[in-house]
Formats: sequence, structure tokens, C-alpha cells
Amino acid sequence: MVAKKAASHNIVGILDIFGFEIFDHNSFEQLCINFCNEKLQQHFNTHVFKEEEKCYISEQIDYSEVEFVDNQDVLDLVEKKPTGLLTLLDNEVKMGARGTDKNFIAQANKSHAKNPRFGRAKRKQGAMYFGVNHYAGRVDYDSEGFLEKNKDELLLNLVELCCSASEPFLQILFSKERGGAASASGSGAPAASGGKSPARKSSGKKSGGGGSSGGGSRKETQAS
Repeated sequence: MVAKKAASHNIVGILDIFGFEIFDHNSFEQLCINFCNEKLQQHFNTHVFKEEEKCYISEQIDYSEVEFVDNQDVLDLVEKKPTGLLTLLDNEVKMGARGTDKNFIAQANKSHAKNPRFGRAKRKQGAMYFGVNHYAGRVDYDSEGFLEKNKDELLLNLVELCCSASEPFLQILFSKERGGAASASGSGAPAASGGKSPARKSSGKKSGGGGSSGGGSRKETQAS
């Protein structure tokens, strides 16, 4: 952030990020936000511990080994192919009408039955729940609606608008989106205002989420 010149000596810019989220009801948004925090935690671990340790070893410097909790196994659970949670979710989206939230949770339970970072639904919860043992603690997620949220459909009229922009970069960026939407719908005509494009762009690899869903108290833990 850059302050106005007149008050620059009185201003401090701070970049705020989502904290670790645990609600009474956690859905896809919380998984994305918590995954982002796992990434930040691993970035911290890598540069503060792992890279420094490599430097000490290469320069033959005596040092006391610092023990820390490595959360790489959590990242593998969420994103590593071919059985990461986001990969399984993307696969269900690609199946079209045959893909369901139930199939996703079934595949997740089967693929990670022996993974200590993954937890099946507790007895009091529904069959659609699963747990992730994050570095900051366990979070139980309701997978109902995961597929729909992961589609992240772009409005066709927004795609058409960007393709007709005077800026060449925008035209190139959205040209493939327009082609996919036209082939899926059978025509290149824009959808009605407020309608959704048939072209689906999976957001499984996005580490940010929309607004938080569910109520209840929230616990926040900084990545570092």
C-alpha cells in the first residue's frame, strides 16, 4: 500500500490475509482458505528451516537441528495427483452428469483410508462429511455441494465482453473460454443476462475461497 504524500509519515501499510477457519459448518470455501494457509505455512517452513539447513550443511557450519512440524503431507492429501482431494473433485466435475458429491466422498474415503491426515465422518455427522487434520487442528467438512462450487462457471456475457475488449491481452486470455462455451452450447450467442456459461472452468486448484459459509465461532491462526 502507498500512502498519500501528505500523510506518508503517519501511515503503515498492512497486507491482511484470511486466517485459518473453523466454523460450525465448513464447506468448500473453508477448504480453499485453509489450503491456502497450509501453503503459506509450508512456504515459511521451507525458507526459515529447510533452505537454511541446506545452506548450513553446504557450508559445513555446525548448527543445532531445529524440530518443526512439516505439513507437506497435508498438501499432498489435498493436491497431489492422482488421489489428492482437489484432483478427485476435478475428476468428478469432468464426468458431467455422472459426477456427484457422493462419488467424490466415496473415492476420498477409499483413497485415503490409511492416511493419518484424513478422517472419515464422525458418528454424529452425515455420510457426506470428511475431516482433514491440518497443522492447526482437525476441520470437518461437509462435501455436499462441492462439485457445484468447484465448477466456478463464468458468465457467457462476461466472456463475450472481454473478448470484444480493445485490449489485445484480454482478447487472447478469454478467446479459449469463448470457444469452449460456443461448442458446448451449440452456438456462439451470448446467454441471457444473469445466465451462466456452459463452459466450466474448474477452480479446484485455486487456493482462495469466496465468502465463508456457516455460522459459529471462528478460530484464526496465522500461517507462521
